[in-house]
Amino acid sequence: MESQIKSLDDLIQSLKQLPGIGQRSAQKLALSIIHMPKVKVQNIADNLIKVKSKVHLCRRCFNLTEMDECQICSDPGRDKNLLCVVEQPLDLWNLEKARIYNGIYHVLHGHLNPLDSIGPDELFIPQLLDRLKTEAFTEVILATNPTIEGETTAMYLRQAITKIKPNLKISRLARGLSTGSDIEYVDPLTLKNAFDNRR
Repeated sequence: MESQIKSLDDLIQSLKQLPGIGQRSAQKLALSIIHMPKVKVQNIADNLIKVKSKVHLCRRCFNLTEMDECQICSDPGRDKNLLCVVEQPLDLWNLEKARIYNGIYHVLHGHLNPLDSIGPDELFIPQLLDRLKTEAFTEVILATNPTIEGETTAMYLRQAITKIKPNLKISRLARGLSTGSDIEYVDPLTLKNAFDNRR
Protein backbone atom coordinates (compact mmCIF):
# COMPACT_ATOMS: atom_id res chain seq x y z
CA MET A 1 0.00 0.00 0.00
CA GLU A 2 1.27 3.45 -0.87
CA SER A 3 1.69 6.15 1.76
CA GLN A 4 0.04 8.83 -0.38
CA ILE A 5 3.20 10.93 0.16
CA LYS A 6 4.93 11.22 -3.20
CA SER A 7 8.51 11.74 -1.96
CA LEU A 8 8.21 8.82 0.46
CA ASP A 9 6.66 6.54 -2.16
CA ASP A 10 9.42 7.51 -4.61
CA LEU A 11 12.05 6.55 -2.01
CA ILE A 12 10.32 3.21 -1.38
CA GLN A 13 10.26 2.49 -5.12
CA SER A 14 13.97 3.37 -5.35
CA LEU A 15 14.89 1.09 -2.45
CA LYS A 16 12.94 -1.79 -4.02
CA GLN A 17 15.42 -1.72 -6.92
CA LEU A 18 18.07 -3.14 -4.58
CA PRO A 19 18.42 -6.95 -4.61
CA GLY A 20 16.58 -8.72 -1.81
CA ILE A 21 14.52 -5.65 -0.89
CA GLY A 22 10.78 -6.16 -1.26
CA GLN A 23 7.91 -3.78 -0.53
CA ARG A 24 7.88 -4.27 3.26
CA SER A 25 11.66 -4.03 3.63
CA ALA A 26 11.70 -0.90 1.47
CA GLN A 27 8.96 0.65 3.60
CA LYS A 28 10.86 -0.13 6.83
CA LEU A 29 14.09 1.31 5.42
CA ALA A 30 12.30 4.45 4.21
CA LEU A 31 10.70 4.99 7.62
CA SER A 32 14.09 4.47 9.30
CA ILE A 33 15.58 7.11 7.02
CA ILE A 34 12.81 9.55 7.94
CA HIS A 35 13.61 9.11 11.64
CA MET A 36 17.37 9.55 11.18
CA PRO A 37 19.04 12.89 11.82
CA LYS A 38 19.55 14.80 8.59
CA VAL A 39 23.35 14.63 8.96
CA LYS A 40 23.25 10.79 8.95
CA VAL A 41 21.01 10.73 5.89
CA GLN A 42 23.40 13.14 4.15
CA ASN A 43 26.31 10.88 5.06
CA ILE A 44 24.54 7.87 3.48
CA ALA A 45 23.79 9.90 0.35
CA ASP A 46 27.40 11.13 0.14
CA ASN A 47 28.75 7.59 0.51
CA LEU A 48 26.44 6.30 -2.22
CA ILE A 49 27.69 8.95 -4.63
CA LYS A 50 31.31 8.44 -3.57
CA VAL A 51 31.27 4.66 -4.03
CA LYS A 52 29.58 5.00 -7.42
CA SER A 53 32.18 7.49 -8.65
CA LYS A 54 35.33 5.92 -7.13
CA VAL A 55 34.85 2.14 -7.15
CA HIS A 56 35.42 0.23 -10.39
CA LEU A 57 36.69 -3.16 -11.51
CA CYS A 58 40.35 -4.15 -11.26
CA ARG A 59 41.76 -4.25 -14.79
CA ARG A 60 43.38 -7.60 -14.08
CA CYS A 61 41.06 -9.74 -11.92
CA PHE A 62 37.78 -7.75 -11.95
CA ASN A 63 37.61 -7.44 -8.18
CA LEU A 64 36.30 -4.10 -6.89
CA THR A 65 38.91 -1.42 -6.30
CA GLU A 66 39.58 2.32 -6.28
CA MET A 67 42.96 1.81 -7.96
CA ASP A 68 43.97 0.59 -11.41
CA GLU A 69 44.72 -2.83 -9.88
CA CYS A 70 43.23 -4.14 -6.64
CA GLN A 71 45.35 -4.64 -3.51
CA ILE A 72 45.53 -8.39 -4.10
CA CYS A 73 46.80 -8.17 -7.69
CA SER A 74 49.35 -5.51 -6.77
CA ASP A 75 50.60 -7.34 -3.65
CA PRO A 76 54.12 -8.74 -4.37
CA GLY A 77 53.68 -11.23 -1.52
CA ARG A 78 50.87 -13.12 -3.25
CA ASP A 79 51.56 -16.40 -5.06
CA LYS A 80 51.07 -15.45 -8.71
CA ASN A 81 51.13 -19.12 -9.77
CA LEU A 82 47.77 -19.86 -8.11
CA LEU A 83 44.53 -18.52 -9.58
CA CYS A 84 41.22 -18.88 -7.77
CA VAL A 85 38.09 -18.26 -9.87
CA VAL A 86 35.05 -17.00 -7.93
CA GLU A 87 31.59 -15.86 -8.93
CA GLN A 88 31.35 -12.59 -6.99
CA PRO A 89 33.50 -10.13 -5.01
CA LEU A 90 31.64 -11.30 -1.86
CA ASP A 91 33.07 -14.79 -2.40
CA LEU A 92 36.58 -13.36 -2.71
CA TRP A 93 36.12 -11.30 0.45
CA ASN A 94 34.98 -14.39 2.38
CA LEU A 95 37.98 -16.41 1.22
CA GLU A 96 40.26 -13.55 2.25
CA LYS A 97 38.58 -13.30 5.65
CA ALA A 98 39.23 -17.01 6.24
CA ARG A 99 42.99 -16.45 5.56
CA ILE A 100 43.36 -19.80 3.80
CA TYR A 101 44.63 -18.73 0.40
CA ASN A 102 47.57 -16.60 -0.73
CA GLY A 103 47.23 -16.69 -4.51
CA ILE A 104 45.42 -14.30 -6.83
CA TYR A 105 41.84 -14.28 -8.12
CA HIS A 106 39.58 -13.88 -11.11
CA VAL A 107 36.02 -12.66 -10.45
CA LEU A 108 33.39 -13.75 -12.99
CA HIS A 109 30.59 -11.50 -11.68
CA GLY A 110 27.99 -14.24 -11.94
CA HIS A 111 27.50 -17.74 -13.25
CA LEU A 112 26.29 -19.31 -16.47
CA ASN A 113 22.51 -19.43 -16.68
CA PRO A 114 21.04 -20.06 -20.14
CA LEU A 115 17.48 -19.52 -18.83
CA ASP A 116 18.40 -15.91 -18.04
CA SER A 117 20.48 -15.56 -21.24
CA ILE A 118 23.74 -15.41 -19.27
CA GLY A 119 26.43 -17.04 -21.38
CA PRO A 120 30.25 -16.85 -21.24
CA ASP A 121 30.33 -13.42 -22.91
CA GLU A 122 28.06 -11.91 -20.23
CA LEU A 123 30.63 -12.86 -17.60
CA PHE A 124 34.39 -12.25 -17.42
CA ILE A 125 35.13 -15.68 -18.89
CA PRO A 126 36.83 -14.48 -22.12
CA GLN A 127 39.15 -12.34 -19.97
CA LEU A 128 39.93 -15.37 -17.80
CA LEU A 129 40.89 -17.42 -20.84
CA ASP A 130 43.07 -14.55 -22.09
CA ARG A 131 44.86 -14.48 -18.72
CA LEU A 132 45.61 -18.18 -19.00
CA LYS A 133 47.38 -17.52 -22.31
CA THR A 134 49.62 -14.78 -20.90
CA GLU A 135 50.16 -15.64 -17.22
CA ALA A 136 52.06 -18.69 -15.93
CA PHE A 137 49.71 -20.44 -13.52
CA THR A 138 50.47 -23.86 -12.04
CA GLU A 139 46.91 -24.36 -10.73
CA VAL A 140 43.47 -22.91 -11.32
CA ILE A 141 41.02 -23.39 -8.46
CA LEU A 142 37.38 -23.29 -9.54
CA ALA A 143 35.63 -21.85 -6.48
CA THR A 144 32.19 -21.37 -7.97
CA ASN A 145 29.24 -21.99 -5.68
CA PRO A 146 27.95 -25.56 -5.23
CA THR A 147 24.65 -24.78 -6.99
CA ILE A 148 23.42 -26.12 -10.33
CA GLU A 149 24.56 -22.89 -12.01
CA GLY A 150 27.90 -22.91 -10.19
CA GLU A 151 28.55 -26.54 -11.15
CA THR A 152 27.59 -25.81 -14.77
CA THR A 153 29.98 -22.86 -14.78
CA ALA A 154 32.80 -24.95 -13.29
CA MET A 155 32.24 -27.71 -15.88
CA TYR A 156 32.29 -25.19 -18.73
CA LEU A 157 35.46 -23.56 -17.37
CA ARG A 158 37.22 -26.91 -16.95
CA GLN A 159 36.56 -27.77 -20.60
CA ALA A 160 37.54 -24.32 -21.87
CA ILE A 161 40.73 -24.21 -19.79
CA THR A 162 41.76 -27.73 -20.85
CA LYS A 163 41.53 -26.69 -24.52
CA ILE A 164 43.97 -23.83 -23.91
CA LYS A 165 46.28 -25.46 -21.33
CA PRO A 166 45.80 -29.26 -21.40
CA ASN A 167 48.40 -29.90 -18.68
CA LEU A 168 47.33 -27.17 -16.25
CA LYS A 169 46.15 -28.46 -12.87
CA ILE A 170 42.47 -27.60 -12.34
CA SER A 171 40.93 -28.18 -8.92
CA ARG A 172 37.48 -27.70 -7.43
CA LEU A 173 36.62 -26.90 -3.82
CA ALA A 174 35.78 -30.05 -1.84
CA ARG A 175 32.27 -30.95 -0.76
CA GLY A 176 32.67 -29.37 2.66
CA LEU A 177 30.35 -26.84 1.09
CA SER A 178 26.77 -28.05 0.98
CA THR A 179 25.00 -28.04 -2.37
CA GLY A 180 22.87 -24.95 -2.82
CA SER A 181 24.90 -22.75 -0.45
CA ASP A 182 26.76 -19.55 -1.36
CA ILE A 183 30.41 -19.04 -0.43
CA GLU A 184 29.65 -15.61 0.99
CA TYR A 185 27.59 -17.22 3.82
CA VAL A 186 29.92 -20.11 4.68
CA ASP A 187 31.75 -20.06 8.01
CA PRO A 188 35.59 -19.90 7.89
CA LEU A 189 36.17 -23.44 9.23
CA THR A 190 33.91 -25.08 6.60
CA LEU A 191 35.53 -22.91 3.96
CA LYS A 192 39.00 -23.94 5.13
CA ASN A 193 38.07 -27.65 4.96
CA ALA A 194 36.63 -27.24 1.49
CA PHE A 195 39.70 -25.35 0.35
CA ASP A 196 42.22 -27.76 1.88
CA ASN A 197 40.42 -30.78 0.39
CA ARG A 198 39.90 -29.36 -3.08
CA ARG A 199 40.22 -31.86 -5.89
